[in-house]
Amino acid sequence: MVRGDKNVGLGYSAVTLVFIILSSTWVSAIASAEDSKTNSESEVSWPKSGSVDTGWMEIATSGGNDSTTNSQSYANWNLEFAPGAEISNISLQVHVNGSNGLSIDSPLLVSQDTGDRFFDFSGYGKLGALDSFDGLNPYADRLAPNSATGAGWTLPSSATITELTLEALAPSDPIAFFDQVDITDFHSTQHPDDGQLYLSTGNAVYVIDANNNPEIVDSFSFNRNLGDVVGMDVGPNGNVHIALSSGNFKIIDRNNGTLQSGLPAISNGVLAAFKVLDSGIYVAYENGSLYELDLAASVWNLKASAETTTTFSGITRVNDIHEQSDVIYLATDNGVARYDSNLEQPLSQWSSNSFQNVLHSDTITRIETMGSLLLFASPDSGIARLNYNSGNWLSTWNSGNFLPSDSVYDMALNQNVLHILSGDKLVRYDMISSTFPTPVELNSMNLTESSSLTLIPWSSIGSRSPSTDVHIATNGNGKLMLIEADVQSNLLDEILFATGPFDSDINDVLEYDGILYGAGFFSKVVERFDLVASVWLEPIVINDYVYTLARAGDTILAGTYTNGIYLVENGTIRGNIPAGNEYGNLGGTLAIYDIDSTGDCTTTQGCEIMFVQPYGVYTATADATSTNNPTRIQESFVLNYDVAIYGGVGFIATDEGLQRYDLANNTFIDTWGSTSSSRLNYAQVAVIGTTMNMGIEGFGVARKDIVTGQSVSTLSSATTGITNDNVYSVEASGSDLWIGTDSGAWIWDGSTATKVLEGGFYER
Repeated sequence: MVRGDKNVGLGYSAVTLVFIILSSTWVSAIASAEDSKTNSESEVSWPKSGSVDTGWMEIATSGGNDSTTNSQSYANWNLEFAPGAEISNISLQVHVNGSNGLSIDSPLLVSQDTGDRFFDFSGYGKLGALDSFDGLNPYADRLAPNSATGAGWTLPSSATITELTLEALAPSDPIAFFDQVDITDFHSTQHPDDGQLYLSTGNAVYVIDANNNPEIVDSFSFNRNLGDVVGMDVGPNGNVHIALSSGNFKIIDRNNGTLQSGLPAISNGVLAAFKVLDSGIYVAYENGSLYELDLAASVWNLKASAETTTTFSGITRVNDIHEQSDVIYLATDNGVARYDSNLEQPLSQWSSNSFQNVLHSDTITRIETMGSLLLFASPDSGIARLNYNSGNWLSTWNSGNFLPSDSVYDMALNQNVLHILSGDKLVRYDMISSTFPTPVELNSMNLTESSSLTLIPWSSIGSRSPSTDVHIATNGNGKLMLIEADVQSNLLDEILFATGPFDSDINDVLEYDGILYGAGFFSKVVERFDLVASVWLEPIVINDYVYTLARAGDTILAGTYTNGIYLVENGTIRGNIPAGNEYGNLGGTLAIYDIDSTGDCTTTQGCEIMFVQPYGVYTATADATSTNNPTRIQESFVLNYDVAIYGGVGFIATDEGLQRYDLANNTFIDTWGSTSSSRLNYAQVAVIGTTMNMGIEGFGVARKDIVTGQSVSTLSSATTGITNDNVYSVEASGSDLWIGTDSGAWIWDGSTATKVLEGGFYER
């Protein structure tokens, strides 16, 4: 995505300049009159014929100051002609020099007397400089496959480009996590001109554009040695300052959006908070020590030390920095620490057991100014209120009066409306009427109660911001809910900031048609991840522990703990094949450990499925309209819970060799045994091409060509780079064979073994 140079102004200018040359040849008259000293001052003499070259004329236009009225700037250029003159062979040149700052928007040169248009650039934008593309700005598109060609300018045919500036951003789809999403460390600020939102989590800052798709238009990641972002704010020059826990700083330039070196570093511990206030720029360490930046000397000065100042004691976490009436307040895990920036001295620390105040809790997470009140939010005791003018403490808002819960997760103020996240509701306070309208249920805004609940203000101040002031509400699950920052508090939009699986415990994975499916064991769902868009889709609810996955044509087969095999097609459950009946269906005996299939369950010809349970092997069939109950083909206590189908033959891994079953004739054929061991613990099978691969503990991977029946060279420490012959699992992935051992996992690509996972005991 690219965007025009931010240094170029938009809309109409109050004064724009254009050079115009007019050359004309007269047949019977010329376009200028000469005064003659021999004639009287009131007489003008005109030659009979001639030509005139006006030369370059600089014309300054006026008007057009108000872009909201779409009014044009204009200028008059008067040329005198002899009475009755005939004018012919006129040539006109219009020239602008954008490199010298001369440009004009949609110029039109017209004869006031006749209405003739001498030059018309209407509808083509600026002449001399362009600050936007034809069509939508900024231009956003997806590469197909490695390029996008939808951005361009319309230029005059003879134009010469002297300077070309592009801002290329890096838009991205939602951040993809591979465990459950729980973001708890949001920090934010806005660009002072275009209103785009800077949102940080961890060691990265993301640029959010309310009017682009995708909304994440750029990102900045920092070296992990610099730590996480602990605060962002707009500085005196409009640059966005970023503070990192290591004490280092970066800035995002206001004009061109580039990341640059920032404020001088400070290294006296781990930074916890950063704020640009009216009285200066401040940072606080985890222990509460407060520093202010001396802009002139470019050094940080200690204002209050937690090590030497008794009024800043017992603090291990600083959650917020707030300023009101020259007093700086630190919201901490040991009350409120205070510093008088006017007197330049610490003030007494407030806590729940001090006599100077009635602070309701020692854990303060947020401080907000609302009119003449200071509000102190806590996660366990509601919101304390202080009239900072009179010094009087007012009654606390809690579950005993106006709040649904003593748990206050966050609060944010916009003009005359305060939003509070309390319990499982969004509480609204109207300052004008001093009332609490009915709270809004969080589930009505696709949110749930969580300790990660956060409110992020986003004001409507530019073209990249929302059309109205909003508060972003999120519970850390990656969904940003845009809520009107007013009493109505309507849900306006949802931005998918990050996605992850429903649960982190995934038992098996399978890829088909660009979608990665995962067997959610404890979550009882089939997870889905779109590999093209890099986003997690809504999971398919199974309501049973999902053990294993397989595919039969266009059907995903999900093997479960008690309910057999579910057939998933087009993202929904189409049917179910029950588990085989084993030993009175005792606990665990119905679990489906592995599945393979041949055919396509979505066709009239259907599919045949083979699966293994703890003490038996079963087959079943299904077609486009029906499913059949399973048939047990073997009962055994030596199964290794792995099956495969190739060429109409089912292969069953057991402790006594590789059993083979002819699916068409429903009969067993000769077993392939091992000469290396009479007991094949953990024997697993996988078919790649015509090769059957069988992992054997202490032996490696035995291989056999299914078509010819000939053995293929064994994969072992003696023949490959695999350093351990204790093979517990094998899995086919295209033409690659994944091999799990008790000292790591390897990929065999047909000629080379590459280690991809260290250590462990990889049974699957």
